[in-house]
Formats: sequence, C-alpha cells, structure tokens
Amino acid sequence: GQQVWTTTLVTRDPGSMIPAAKYALLHDAALKTCDTKDGVKDGVIENPLKCAFDPRVLLCKGAESASCLTAAQVEAARLTYQGPRGLFPGLEPGSETGWATLSSAKPMALAEEVYKFLVYKDPNWNYLTFDAARDIARAEKETGALMDSIDANLRPFFYRHGKLLLYHGWADPGIAPRNTVNYYTNVVKTVGKTSADD
Repeated sequence: GQQVWTTTLVTRDPGSMIPAAKYALLHDAALKTCDTKDGVKDGVIENPLKCAFDPRVLLCKGAESASCLTAAQVEAARLTYQGPRGLFPGLEPGSETGWATLSSAKPMALAEEVYKFLVYKDPNWNYLTFDAARDIARAEKETGALMDSIDANLRPFFYRHGKLLLYHGWADPGIAPRNTVNYYTNVVKTVGKTSADD
C-alpha cells in the first residue's frame, strides 16, 4: 500500500516527482537537522522519532535548481514522511537515499501486482485509481489473513518457549519502520511487558 500510495502521489502531479539526484540533498538536510540529536556527529540519525526535519528548508527561493526543491516536491517529501494519515506511518528522516523504489513514475511490480492479482483479482487494475483509505482497507480484507503478520497475541508462541528477535532498520524505504515499533508496542500491551521481555 505504501509504495503504490507514494507513486500515485507523484504520478497524479508530475511536478511533485523528486528527481533521484535530489534524494541526497534531502538526506543531507535531514542529517544536518538530526544527526547530532544523540550527542554524536556520525552521519546516522540514531532516533528518527525525535527528528523534527521539515523539508521546507530546501524550498527554492527562486528558480528550481539542483540545490533546492519546488513547492510540489517539498509537499511530496512531507507526505512521504507523514504517510497516509490514520492508515500507516510514513518513512523516516534518514531513509531518503532509498526512495528511488517509491517515488518513481510507476510502482514497483510487486506492489502493483499485489493489488492487481490478489486484492482486486483484475489484471487491468490501474494504480492511478488508487485511493489509500478504500484500497488499503480492501487489501486488509482480501489478503490480510494471508499476508499480514500483525497478531499481537504471542502467548501461544511464548508458552512453547519461543523466542523472537525483531529487527527493523530506521532507513528502510519499503516498509515504514514505525509499523514494527507499533507491532512491538501492541505485543507488549497484549501479553504484558514481563512476558514480552522474557
């Protein structure tokens, strides 16, 4: 859903397409804003959740150039960080160099094919008709049981002495890292902190 949503944003308004050459510009600006929040300047945003990066700092003051973003590009970046409100989180500051898979003229084949063949069962489904609220809800209904790993009740797994090591990189451009944070939080709420920690 995220990849189709992001591609649809920029395809509906071609002026919002952020050229791949400007991903480094965004990344450097995010690092400049947030790298030292952990007390160390090391080229890494340790905790993007504490990063208040606003891509408007890159807004062109005059004509577009390689060192600035147009208003439409700034809005596309802002929405990529935000994600579709109430549906799933956006991407984190520090992930910009991986956005080429998201902000392209067409969604990656896997994302588009999930909607064509699994959600709508229609090889003629067009990603330009994508509506986040409608289509993500339909995807959850049609494919959720098969594809989503969101059940927070890990009690049966823990009862059998299962151990789960969970990792997700903050700079992941394909799946919003806060999805994993939200899942962990839901597991702790469901099974209790002691069980989760054990």
